Amino acid sequence: MRLNCKRVTLVRCKEIAPEHKAQLLNYLKATGLELGLPVNFGSHPKVEVVRIANTNFRDFRAFRG
Repeated sequence: MRLNCKRVTLVRCKEIAPEHKAQLLNYLKATGLELGLPVNFGSHPKVEVVRIANTNFRDFRAFRG
């Protein structure tokens, strides 16, 4: 069984700042993960979610040879 790993970061502030996005992208690059979701519970009345993709991600398990 193969698990698809993602990174979820919880934030509580007025809005998700560029620093939060940069920190998550650096974490994705360092760990080799493909997708991250910073979730902000501080933006009342709604929850703010942004999708951050690691564009340098390569799944070498998909190649055969």
